Amino acid sequence: MKVTARRFFFFLLVPCLCAAFAVPVPAQTGVSEVIRGDFFREVEGRGLTVRTEPDQAKVFVDGVERGLTPLTLDVRSGIHIVRIYKEGYRERTFNVTLSSSSRLVMLIELEASSGQTIITLRRGENSPPPGLYPLNPEILVDGKSVSFSPEELAAGAGMTLPVGYHTIRVRAFGWEDASATVYIREGFIIPAELVLVPAPFRIIRADTARSRFNPANSGSLGVTRFSFEVSGPGTALLTVRASGGETVYTAELGPFTSRSQSAEWNGRTMGNSILPDGTYSIVIDGFSIPWDNSEPRRHSAFLEVAIDSSISIYPLSLNGAVPGLMFAASPATLPGGSFQLEGGLLFGNPAGSSAFSSLPFEGGARFSVLEGLELAAALNAVPVFGEGAFWGFALSAKKRFLEAPFRFPLEAAVGLSYAWAQKDERTPQREGLSVRFPLSLDFRLISLLFAPGIRTAFPGDSSPRLFLPAGILFRRAHITAGISFLPEISFSANSKNREKEGSTVLDLGAEIKWYPSPSILVYTVSGGVRIDKSGVWGTGGVGIGIVY
Repeated sequence: MKVTARRFFFFLLVPCLCAAFAVPVPAQTGVSEVIRGDFFREVEGRGLTVRTEPDQAKVFVDGVERGLTPLTLDVRSGIHIVRIYKEGYRERTFNVTLSSSSRLVMLIELEASSGQTIITLRRGENSPPPGLYPLNPEILVDGKSVSFSPEELAAGAGMTLPVGYHTIRVRAFGWEDASATVYIREGFIIPAELVLVPAPFRIIRADTARSRFNPANSGSLGVTRFSFEVSGPGTALLTVRASGGETVYTAELGPFTSRSQSAEWNGRTMGNSILPDGTYSIVIDGFSIPWDNSEPRRHSAFLEVAIDSSISIYPLSLNGAVPGLMFAASPATLPGGSFQLEGGLLFGNPAGSSAFSSLPFEGGARFSVLEGLELAAALNAVPVFGEGAFWGFALSAKKRFLEAPFRFPLEAAVGLSYAWAQKDERTPQREGLSVRFPLSLDFRLISLLFAPGIRTAFPGDSSPRLFLPAGILFRRAHITAGISFLPEISFSANSKNREKEGSTVLDLGAEIKWYPSPSILVYTVSGGVRIDKSGVWGTGGVGIGIVY
């Protein structure tokens, strides 16, 4: 076909015009691999934004490292190769076409790269055969326990792990710990062989739950517990010696079939007589049980405990986070390391409500952080039928500064507490900041309590209230009981408060707590009455808790 000069010029001109006035093509991606979680979109602007999950991945554009994600780059329009790399994750590569009129945002999900390891266990040379000395291993990978069946371990236990270094450790009763560090590579199977040998018998990490205790305390509150670990099968003899060296108590322990062991001593002789105050030496003599009939190996641990008859552990009411009787604080504090938890329900006619129209609940805790220093907290909820629930909480700290000496049984403390109530008249305690000075005269079975103090019921009314609570606490084995009363005198100038309550409010309460041996559970039954200008309100309650 003959091509004229005019036609030739036309065919040459059209492509040139198209190139000069071409409409920009939206950014495109030529993705080498796509996984769920990847997301691409165009937004106003220009260039490229790369975000990854997880972040801090390296971004390479056309082979040049440009930074860590999240990252925004001013990249010219055109086709580019974007590579994303993070150690321990699979590398991602994308071919992207960037437009001069928009910015491409890449949200990329990174997959952890992984490989495999095969764990095999082998008994070392001169180790006992399986029939004489069992091997029940616990496998820990990077500190986390991994379960395998005996059949899997016998054949070689396989598992998939992320790329990188990992520590595999094996523990088994009667055997020395064995460990290996492996580097997992993607797509590779890395063997991990661990050789175990029998462990020499020894006692490790011996400790006592109570370094000071009083055998006269009820049940488990009057004992101390010794805990220790043994490396393999064996037996032990527990011996208690007085400060003069004479043996006052012995007990046989074992045979041991596991690593963790414990024993208790109640501070008494073999004839069940309570020993006098003083420091006592504890010796745990351990003896191995050889698998090959060789001589038993001996290993010992040594501890010390003190018997102190002045330590009393018994449950108290935690009403309003003020330990004592229901309405009278006690100066007594728990010994260091001891604690009490309690929860209870009230029934009847709480202040400000008609009979059985609500079901108040209060939970509390007290614990000793240091000798003579005790902290307490309480949370109460008052569901009122047809009205919803009302909340309150209280916190307190108490420091005993006078302990009852032998000849004059006076004990004293100072306490600070704060209570908040969503609706003051609905909750068991009145809100505000209180300072009190609990005192106690202790006559063995009976203690007389007196705990004067001042309460400021801010923010509604900053006028002080003087309270003069008192009570009688009765204590015997497994039982504490008491009666208490709390007159509160208001100096408030607030006419609303005085009109509703009057200048004096009187609370009366009675309670009994039962904590049967040998459990640490405490069961409570209580009742109370409030008298103020608006009337008389009565409640009863039951509770359960623990003391240790």
